[in-house]
Amino acid sequence: MAGRQECRNAEAESLQVQALAGRRRVLGEEHPNTLASMSNLGALYLSQGRLSVAEPLFTQGVEVGRRVLGPVHPSLKRYLTWLAKLWLAQHRYAGAESLLREALNGPDNERPESWEPLERQSLLGVSLMEQLRFAEAEPWLISGCRGLLQRRAAIPLPDRPAVERAGQGIIQLYDRWAKPEKSVEWHQQLQREGVSVAAAK
Repeated sequence: MAGRQECRNAEAESLQVQALAGRRRVLGEEHPNTLASMSNLGALYLSQGRLSVAEPLFTQGVEVGRRVLGPVHPSLKRYLTWLAKLWLAQHRYAGAESLLREALNGPDNERPESWEPLERQSLLGVSLMEQLRFAEAEPWLISGCRGLLQRRAAIPLPDRPAVERAGQGIIQLYDRWAKPEKSVEWHQQLQREGVSVAAAK
């Protein structure tokens, strides 16, 4: 089973590397489709835990996206979010906070039903929580989680774990903030919603 998964991952990586190389050659380094290929390949590396390989792809996507797409373009916001996820995994919480605030700043040009801004709210809450800024983190974590729960049916299956991560963020917040009653309350609420999270401490 693991062997088949590794084979699929290697095949997906090979295809995405080829797609990125082709777009760089034909469209150039700053074309939106090239940036999208960079982001896709970076996301694959991030899912494999290959952070050092993913980071330059996301960094380039953000730098070029800022210059070419403009500050409120949905694709730039996506690249900022991917880089923020990577920095959260590297415990670079202040940097992730800055990226997520940038992604949440300005008018929202994404589809009204989009779930991605809600994930950003939750991730911003996580970045603040990890800096022990619990009171600042709380409203972001709650608004992000509630919004994701409301739009769960519209979230593509591969992205549905975002809902569980958002719920887990709230549980962790209240555990670390020494508010066990709130942690238990949210755990029960998430269970009623069918969201699987680790038990409150």
